[in-house]
Amino acid sequence: MAAELDRPTRPSQALRSAFLAHLGRAEEAREILQRFPAIVSDDDETSIGLLHTLFETALLLSETEIVRALAARLAAFADRLTITGSAFFGGSVGRLLGDAAAMLGEPESARGYYARALDVCAKVRFRPETALVRLHLAELLLANYPAEAATAQAHLDFAIEELRTMKMQPALERALRHKGLLHA
Repeated sequence: MAAELDRPTRPSQALRSAFLAHLGRAEEAREILQRFPAIVSDDDETSIGLLHTLFETALLLSETEIVRALAARLAAFADRLTITGSAFFGGSVGRLLGDAAAMLGEPESARGYYARALDVCAKVRFRPETALVRLHLAELLLANYPAEAATAQAHLDFAIEELRTMKMQPALERALRHKGLLHA
């Protein structure tokens, strides 16, 4: 896999940017993301799989303008899953749109996107993505809807069990911190 990420192709570089962003290597990820300036244009013909990966990178890097532009471009695909050239990336477009809406201060939109993501994940029984969506939804509820703390806790409980079973350690640790069971 590492050799694939060193190739100069657009898909390989997009995946590399996402990996680097997940690893906290923001400047390296940002440098690669900047090699894709056309993605913010409606005239750009980049595939949805590649846009999904670059959208995730932009979200992780808090690149607000890129996030805003890609959210607008990808909104029509909120009820879809994407698969990239790798088994490690892809997932629910709705989850990323929910993350974008939350980042942009639009909690009601975020909620709607997360609901759509849960629906599509349930149809195909996509457990890892369902667990991530429920974690993100719980975080949104905790931050913006204090009266719905019990619902947020139920989403966290579900996510924790699934994340633990699937050994999705970084997300599990994030969920446990919200429950006060793991301290940073």
